[in-house]
Amino acid sequence: MIVNVTDADYNQHAKDFTGPLMIVFGTVDDLGSMVLGPVLLAVDRQLGSRLTIVTADTAACPKAAAAWGVGDHLPVILILRSGILERVLHGVRSERRLLADIDEALQPR
Repeated sequence: MIVNVTDADYNQHAKDFTGPLMIVFGTVDDLGSMVLGPVLLAVDRQLGSRLTIVTADTAACPKAAAAWGVGDHLPVILILRSGILERVLHGVRSERRLLADIDEALQPR
């Protein structure tokens, strides 16, 4: 499932989420964020309910972006498990590479 959030509903969908979660920070006018959009759709189709994807436009989520230290180099992808940050990825990834990064980050410890 892909959920688009703003600062108003970020906590509801991301901050207190306990399952596997990927938060993607970008902007509507950033080329990398635009290219990543279809990749996120493909990843969502592959993983279905095993991973929730939250997308946050930094203009609509300045507080959340600041809390994570997200700057100008977008997109920024955070992979969390049970609310704990497991991996930070910068830039565009292919579907295959992003699925591998997710799998690696969410492997049992």
